[in-house]
Amino acid sequence: MKREKKAKSRTKRLIAAALAAVLVLGCAGFGALKVWQTAKRLYIELVEHIQDESKDISQTIAADWGGLVGEQQHYTLDHDWTEASAGLIAHAMGGIDGSDYTNSPEAFHANYDLGHRVFEVDFDVSEEYYLIASHDVWRWRERTGAEGDYTVENFLASKVDGKYTTMDYRDVIDLMAEYPDIYIVTDTKYYDEITVTLQFTQLVRYAQETAPEVLDRLVPQIYKTEMLDWVMDVYPFQSVVYTLYDTTWTPRSVVDFCQQRGVDFVTVPAEKLTEDIADLWQEAGLTIGVHTVNDEAQADALREMGADIVYTDFLAPAA
Repeated sequence: MKREKKAKSRTKRLIAAALAAVLVLGCAGFGALKVWQTAKRLYIELVEHIQDESKDISQTIAADWGGLVGEQQHYTLDHDWTEASAGLIAHAMGGIDGSDYTNSPEAFHANYDLGHRVFEVDFDVSEEYYLIASHDVWRWRERTGAEGDYTVENFLASKVDGKYTTMDYRDVIDLMAEYPDIYIVTDTKYYDEITVTLQFTQLVRYAQETAPEVLDRLVPQIYKTEMLDWVMDVYPFQSVVYTLYDTTWTPRSVVDFCQQRGVDFVTVPAEKLTEDIADLWQEAGLTIGVHTVNDEAQADALREMGADIVYTDFLAPAA
């Protein structure tokens, strides 16, 4: 009995410590790397020892924001933001000078000037679990020549292709505050509840502290059905994209999930879309996105098939 009580007490301490680390993620400054190292250690302990308690952490954070939506809720979502897209989403902030995947402010400004208003951004976590605008560590090393650790300090000091500026989540939120007519679609890539919660908590907390209105223009992509509740437990986002590039699905299962949960936007790899699938999804009232397309003729063919939105690196909105 004493051993059981001791284990429970340790679990509670781990939860409290890990939660404290999570709560500083959105407000700790760039210089507070010791805090990030502590957060990393606590995160690892949490994963190793109390994986089954992750839902409690998510719900505690949600309670702090007044969220706590619960599982299997039907959400009231809309995709009015797609009207600003001109049928295109600039992938990874859009291409620039023939380069893709830069996720850079230079790419943003170049594509904003071309008429893009909806931008997809890759987000990864650094070694300190700090949210950075990066596709992954391997692409970062290849494109920057960096040899050091994948820390936020090293990442922000590097240049993509030797000239494009790297960003963290705060830079992205700041851009949204500066440009009130843009929307950001997230590509956060992780599939476990703890990391998803950590990622979106950072975005939400910084936005709440600096420019809360941007949260109405932040559109999470989810990669599996369970992720919907994890994201909405952090903040009640107005729209969500269900993207299908790394999950098991059938055309009918997608419709069933979307109709049951209120999701109205689905994105699929361009090669996976067929007329039959498009007909089914259109009949169900879903908006259809395809990725990633850089050939105008292919984009036109996909639109003819039923695609509403095309993710692209280099296609520009019609003048």
